[in-house]
Amino acid sequence: MGADLLPVELFTIIAAGFVLSGLLVFWIHPKPHANLEIDDAPPGATFQDLMKAVTYLLTNRALLTVFCMRLTVYIGSGAQVLLAIFANDVFELGREGVGLLYAFRGIGMLIGPVAIMLLTLRPSVRCGTVVSYALGLVGVGYLGAVLLTDFGIWSVGAIFALGFAGAGVVRMLTMSNLQEQCAPEHLPQILALEQGTSSVVQSAAAVLIGASVGSLDAGGAMTMSAAVGVFLLASALAWFQVSRSSARVTARSA
Repeated sequence: MGADLLPVELFTIIAAGFVLSGLLVFWIHPKPHANLEIDDAPPGATFQDLMKAVTYLLTNRALLTVFCMRLTVYIGSGAQVLLAIFANDVFELGREGVGLLYAFRGIGMLIGPVAIMLLTLRPSVRCGTVVSYALGLVGVGYLGAVLLTDFGIWSVGAIFALGFAGAGVVRMLTMSNLQEQCAPEHLPQILALEQGTSSVVQSAAAVLIGASVGSLDAGGAMTMSAAVGVFLLASALAWFQVSRSSARVTARSA
């Protein structure tokens, strides 16, 4: 279908989807909290509130660990520009190949969080451990794609799906833990910081990796994918050690 549509038509369909989503949002009428009067609503945040939240984040080791673990996975998200390189330069399948690999990415991003929600984790299994394993899966996706290139685009797509399943797990669990561990008075500012910094990290990774592979051939692009995979695997191991150390400190202070 995509091959028969012009870019203008495709963007029109996408824009229509956003407009429809916006209209659906207007139909939602949330009820106010039963214990919150309109006059008691907190005032808008100030720059001073933001600086207090930054200080709180930097002095809370457990929260800072989760915050930085979340940022790490966005490097992998930025590296998804490599999907188009694999489709166009490695497999030479053009737009159809790009669409197929991004479809595998979407499948993985869906399966990962759903699987975690369905699994019953033991109380002894800490979030930091699970997130470290999931971050390692993202690295396996990028590294495995290079190793499975000779087996065709379907094999590469499957390993990318596995990797992005890990990315979905990291995003879901770290966001959940940010909200659980953060003090309520600092939560709005911390979430705003997370949204801003994660967007910057993902965009910077995409620009740097895209610029790096722009002058390379298919082999160079695969080398970059392997480098990203090794980096994420090393990061997963490092965060695993950090999370265990943070858990021991929290246990001693409890």
